[in-house]
Amino acid sequence: MDTSEKYIKMCEKAEEIQKNHEWKYGDFFVLVRPQYLERIVFLVWNESTVIQRNEIAIWLSRQDQLQEMANTKWPWPMYLFRFYEFIQQEYLYNAEEWKPIADYSMEQLWLAFVMKEKFGKTWDDEKGEMIS
Repeated sequence: MDTSEKYIKMCEKAEEIQKNHEWKYGDFFVLVRPQYLERIVFLVWNESTVIQRNEIAIWLSRQDQLQEMANTKWPWPMYLFRFYEFIQQEYLYNAEEWKPIADYSMEQLWLAFVMKEKFGKTWDDEKGEMIS
């Protein structure tokens, strides 16, 4: 499970996914506590997981959850071919800028794919945000 600062930022900026998510057992999230200037990664154990009013929770989607989201538009294994095509176009054969694929986790790649296919947004590394 990717808990890097980059992935946390990607998840935070994927607002369309964040707002529609319903918490369930096994979810990972980052609890942002502005009053303590800290971020802590948690796992949802049960429905009684409590988030205080002045805390922000950012859901960290797992690879299997992202694949499930991607699978709603096409039959299996078509979405896997679409993912492979996306990786080729965006990361391997991008004429403007070559991006080493080893610099990205599978969660980062799947999140970028879901955001592109479902919401028409791409992750901009330099700006640190999802852009249309």
